[in-house]
Amino acid sequence: MLAVSATLAALSGCADDETTGPEKVPAMAVSQSEVHALAAEVRLLTAGRGITALPRPPLVRPALVRLGQALAFDKVLSGNRDISCMTCHLPTFATGDGRSLSIGQGATGLGTDRVHPDGLFIPRNAPPLFNLFALNQLFWDGRVSRDELGNFHTPAGAAVTTGMKQVFEFGAISALPLFPVLSREEMRAFGGNELAAISDNNPQQIWQALMTRLGGIPEYRRLFEAAYPGKRFDQMTFAHASNAIAGFFNARLSFNNSPWDRFLAGNDAAMTPVQLQGAKNFMTARCSVC
Repeated sequence: MLAVSATLAALSGCADDETTGPEKVPAMAVSQSEVHALAAEVRLLTAGRGITALPRPPLVRPALVRLGQALAFDKVLSGNRDISCMTCHLPTFATGDGRSLSIGQGATGLGTDRVHPDGLFIPRNAPPLFNLFALNQLFWDGRVSRDELGNFHTPAGAAVTTGMKQVFEFGAISALPLFPVLSREEMRAFGGNELAAISDNNPQQIWQALMTRLGGIPEYRRLFEAAYPGKRFDQMTFAHASNAIAGFFNARLSFNNSPWDRFLAGNDAAMTPVQLQGAKNFMTARCSVC
């Protein structure tokens, strides 16, 4: 756990790295009036694209963060106990894995060194986990989402019960961790464990089997009950685990204080003239449409 915390602290510290700060960007010889005019152009373009400042990430109680961090890095959530969420979302690879296609359970190694004995890949990559609190549609096809009315939509349909949805504190991201644990390619495996023996058509039974695993570890029972005061572990579902992982992502992987964030929040001096010109070019060339 200490090693994980140190790695995440190092990741967070990247924001203060002077080598990436605006003072290292080559200067443009422009007058102050030209800077104001350029800033006004960029503001007009952002308004036309519907680009606004990110909201503040939600506050997450420390006990929930501790539980979520433990779960995210624990291989106990995989069928054969050989892969965790963060195996494919490595802090050292900016919460990805450096691969165009990820390699899931049954493999060894990390990042670009990860190999599967049978050459199996997951037919998609591991996207970064930054600022997921701001997104209402997740996965490459938006399969997990929350609409404007607050309704959740997932591939599991009615298996995600009303009671489970009431546990979700952070929007679509709270439902996200429910699904990698169901996937045989990603985490559950094709055999050799009690999770793999359960039918693909019974996600509730898989989630319950995971809670049974976790409940057999006294420290996890304590972490869950500390994260959800007043509720006994035996009253919880895997929605509580999923929500805790989302809380960890929100608390440790949300960043909204870059020069661009400060500019969008109203500070015309937050970006250099070069950066403002880059933003103008980016939106004028319609790169921002995609």
